[in-house]
Amino acid sequence: MDRHQRLHKLLDELNRNKILEVDEVCKMMSISPATVRRDFNYLSKYYEVDKTWGGITLRNTNKLDEARVSVQQRKTKNIAAKKAIAEKAASLIGEGDIIFIDGGTTTLEMVPHLIHKKLKIITNSILIAQQVDMLNDKFTSDVFVTGGLLYPDLSLVVGPQALEFIKGFNANWTFLSTGGITEEGATNHNVLVVETEKAMIDQSEKTVILADSSKFGKKDLVNICGLDEVDYLISEANEKNDYCSYLKAKGIQIILV
Repeated sequence: MDRHQRLHKLLDELNRNKILEVDEVCKMMSISPATVRRDFNYLSKYYEVDKTWGGITLRNTNKLDEARVSVQQRKTKNIAAKKAIAEKAASLIGEGDIIFIDGGTTTLEMVPHLIHKKLKIITNSILIAQQVDMLNDKFTSDVFVTGGLLYPDLSLVVGPQALEFIKGFNANWTFLSTGGITEEGATNHNVLVVETEKAMIDQSEKTVILADSSKFGKKDLVNICGLDEVDYLISEANEKNDYCSYLKAKGIQIILV
């Protein structure tokens, strides 16, 4: 079991039991106390987890429960806005562009709008790859799927192999869904997912955040990037437009649909 698999298992156990102790994890995973403490430090840094004497405990159980909602459940939320946002995002892409697309439910809706463009698409999303496969008689782009560890609840591939694969490409665009966006930047719910998103940003010329208005003012568990790293934010027009004005003042180009 590598570190990414251990962290995944620790989160599962923590979600069930709300508290974990060093001795307990040593026996459960047959690893040393020093390794357990390093993993606990990592979780306390990037998750809503507090260190206790000899262990860790959940700081906010509701947040972790929300973070583990399956992709199938999230696909049904704000679907009309997600479809409109995705269509607008796809319109930014030019013929021959190289693009990263992460595995969010909004970015998934971009796929039907990419049919008539010859692109190179790099993704860590099994669902995006499946949708491309369903449209294979119409799809003309080259699609690259990262290797790595499958995260079943999210249908994403993560881990060091995914990161190395992403670093082998130079892209024109990165398109990201997000769990939340505030004045401090974009956030998401899982450190393994965020690692791949950061790598995509680093390897592309421009970054586009696709976020329906329910994400405004919400801070999720892990930081993706600051506002200075975002070139475009695409959202739907509604009563939260004042928040968009604030983000625009920070230099982000806002596109409302």
